[in-house]
Amino acid sequence: MEFVQFWTEMSWIVILLFCLAIGFAIAEGLIPGFGVCGIISIICTVGSLVAEGIITQSVFCVLFLLVLILIVAIILFFIFVLSAKKGLLKKTAIIESQSSIPENYGKDSKKKLLIGRVGEVVSECKPVGKAEFDGETYTIISREKNIQKGTLVFVQEIKDNLVFVKQLKGGENE
Repeated sequence: MEFVQFWTEMSWIVILLFCLAIGFAIAEGLIPGFGVCGIISIICTVGSLVAEGIITQSVFCVLFLLVLILIVAIILFFIFVLSAKKGLLKKTAIIESQSSIPENYGKDSKKKLLIGRVGEVVSECKPVGKAEFDGETYTIISREKNIQKGTLVFVQEIKDNLVFVKQLKGGENE
């Protein structure tokens, strides 16, 4: 069976389902994600293969249609990959590189100014607690031991936005 004879003997329902499958596959490529268009495309593809098998009752015709479907799918795949590389496809919130979380989220620039400052523990530090520095309360971490409420501490370091303190003894930094 020749290629032209294959097309001329193909039923109109098979051609319709095949064209719908291609159309929905193109729509799925333009709309990011695996959604309704992709599912409909797969259903139309399977439907065209089943209809061709029922109408012609020829394994050769079904296999020929399957090869044709695979060729079209490969061509569409490469077209969409090239389009995506060139940035021609629509960008959605999922594809965009920006995050909805602000860049400085969770970072307190004032904390860097605390290094070397003395404050008073307002809740027992086991090893995490709270201390007041210049009228503002911060969560603190002691690397050594538990620090009782009312004890004076000084800030040793700020690391990963965490305030590390050391207990003050004899009124001087150690």
